[in-house]
Amino acid sequence: MTSGISVKSSGLVNTCKYINKTYGDDVMEDIFSRMPEESSKALRNVMATTMTPIEYTGELVNAIKEVLGKEGADINFKIANESAKGAFSMIYKIYFKLGDPQVIIKKAANAWSSLISKGRLEIIEQGNKHLKARLIDFSYDNTEYCGQRLRGWMQAPLELSGCRITENIHTACRSKGDPYCEWKIAWE
Repeated sequence: MTSGISVKSSGLVNTCKYINKTYGDDVMEDIFSRMPEESSKALRNVMATTMTPIEYTGELVNAIKEVLGKEGADINFKIANESAKGAFSMIYKIYFKLGDPQVIIKKAANAWSSLISKGRLEIIEQGNKHLKARLIDFSYDNTEYCGQRLRGWMQAPLELSGCRITENIHTACRSKGDPYCEWKIAWE
C-alpha cells in the first residue's frame, strides 16, 4: 500500500550518482538488490524531472543504511544536504546574496510544495539564531527519511546563507508515534 505521496526525483538521481561515484557500481547494485523489484527497476531509469512515489526514496535510504551501516545514515544526510544546496542556490540565489537566514528559511519552507505532493513544512518558532520546523499533514512514516534526509534538506538553505549550524535535531517523528515530525535547528 502506498501513501499517495510523490516526490521530485532529482534527489533520487543525485543519491544514485553519489553512491556510484563514491562506492562504485557493485555497491549500487547491492543496494538495488535489497530493494523491492518495482522500486529498484524504476530508480535505475528515473529522470530528475519526474515525480516518483515517496516509498521509492524510503526503500532507497533504508537499503543504503543496510549496506553501508552507520555510514549510510550519514550519507543520507549528506546527499540530501548537498542536493538541496544545489536546488536552493539556483532557485533563491538572490536571497542568499542578502544572507538573511530568516527570509531564506521561509522560502525553503515554501519550496516544499514544489518538491513533495503532500504535507506542509511550517516554521512554528523562529528566533534570531534558531528555529523549530514542523511537518504537518504528511503521512509517510520512515525514520531514516525524516531523521536524515529531511534534516539534511532543511539545513542546506541556512548554510547557503552563511550560517554555521550548531544544532540540528529531529525532535519528534511520526514513525515513532508522534503526531508530526519536528526539527530544532540553531546556528551562529
